[in-house]
Amino acid sequence: MCNYSDLIYENGIRKGKTEGIREQSLQTVQNMLHMGGFSDETIARISGISPAEVRQLRKKQLN
Repeated sequence: MCNYSDLIYENGIRKGKTEGIREQSLQTVQNMLHMGGFSDETIARISGISPAEVRQLRKKQLN
């Protein structure tokens, strides 16, 4: 039987993994925006991020 601290530890690992995956996705988007030639929808499909977030990142990069 697992105790409460084990549950907290497992949830922390899961959260860390999802944050790491999100960081990698954002890095992929930034690289693709830097290279150019990709539409927002294509970048969103490849990276797994919503097209709205890709547009926001594109606007930030232009400023």
